[in-house]
Amino acid sequence: MSAACPSSALEVVGPRLVLDLGRCTACGRCLELAQVLGRNRPEALLATRSRGNLMVSYRLGDVK
Repeated sequence: MSAACPSSALEVVGPRLVLDLGRCTACGRCLELAQVLGRNRPEALLATRSRGNLMVSYRLGDVK
């Protein structure tokens, strides 16, 4: 995933693709890899007290 994401915000964890919005720089390179990230990416409230609130995951079967 590092080739698609220069900030290492994408990681495969078991059967899921995890997007770390705390690391994401919104460069758009992942859109070429998985269009679902662009369509279904949540509007995140980046002001949070919990790092876990910045983590979004997708089932790999949903990533096209």
